[in-house]
Amino acid sequence: RDRGMRPRMATRVHGGPATTTPKEMPSHAAQPTSAMTKARVCAVGALVAMSAALCARFALDELLGVDADALRVTTAPATHKPLPRERLAVRVNTFRRDDLLRRFLAHYAPCDAVGDIAVVWSDVARAPPAWLVALEQDVVDEKMTGSSTLHVEVHAEDSLNNRFKPLERPAHEAVLSIDDDVFVACATLDAMLDAWALAGRRQMVGLAPRLVSRRDADDAGSSFRKQRRRRRRRRRLAAGGSSSSTASPYAYHRWWRVWWNGAYSLVLTKIAVLARDDLAAYSAEDSAVLVAIRRHVDRHRNCEDLAMSFLVANATNAPPVWLKAPYRDYGQSFQKNAGISSQGDHVEVREDCLALFARLFGRMPLVTGSQKLVPASKEWFW
Repeated sequence: RDRGMRPRMATRVHGGPATTTPKEMPSHAAQPTSAMTKARVCAVGALVAMSAALCARFALDELLGVDADALRVTTAPATHKPLPRERLAVRVNTFRRDDLLRRFLAHYAPCDAVGDIAVVWSDVARAPPAWLVALEQDVVDEKMTGSSTLHVEVHAEDSLNNRFKPLERPAHEAVLSIDDDVFVACATLDAMLDAWALAGRRQMVGLAPRLVSRRDADDAGSSFRKQRRRRRRRRRLAAGGSSSSTASPYAYHRWWRVWWNGAYSLVLTKIAVLARDDLAAYSAEDSAVLVAIRRHVDRHRNCEDLAMSFLVANATNAPPVWLKAPYRDYGQSFQKNAGISSQGDHVEVREDCLALFARLFGRMPLVTGSQKLVPASKEWFW
């Protein structure tokens, strides 16, 4: 019965490793090398790919009655001049980080999306350095200024509200609010500007989302979070800080909670595009609500970005636009360039701001969103 079967190629003795006898595998038999095997595999793969392409073309041409060449998109020559592209009025907030500011200007000035740059100078203890004044007066070469204009806003008081209080009306409708320690690619600025235009030129567009939730819904049945907040408030009071008598009904969550829940309520103005009219509304002197908010920001040196988010959300009744793009934030390094967000009581201070702002506005205007805008040209998988 086994006469027509092939002889075994290997035998195993007492459970040991398989051995090959000379009769089963002649010593003079030539063995294919690994290079030959790889070449054969590549050749077979190329033939399969060509066959698949030919089959797809045949199916389009014959079975579906569609000409494959008709599906190719070609760009027709322009018969008219394109409209001038909207550009950004950049407002960079800086304070005693001249090394970062110099790198910031050298990085962003050559970007095509940047129309002009305003350096918000709130350091009342010293004047702008000579190299910055020289840049403003176009004394140095254009490697640092590019095609954009530069001017320095010297404010008479040290206030975080100055970032939204221009001394002159910006020349462009789209305003990029950014810190001197945040760096993105020039292509990201183009994407942010396009997203702002697609959103109706009213919603904020940012790269750094944060989530705000109700305390009763967030901490239901969690005594650990309540005890942790009490300990933090006691430490703040012991260190001489201020704290409200009651806990805030709102919880402020950082990035990891945004990632975990897939939701966000605001985008940080350390890198965000907003409308020029939002700056005028924020600095209005005839609004008792905004006057009280700006005083609170000056008192605690925090929450000016939350106030702007409240203002825009109250006018649009919509969440901001979260654009997916990488960025580098040197203020999160917790070293010499560390920003306000690295302070230990940062979250508690912002939760108190949320409670106060909601009372002043008469409601919680922030709208939670769950959509993330992704550039289609950079994503392979949908």
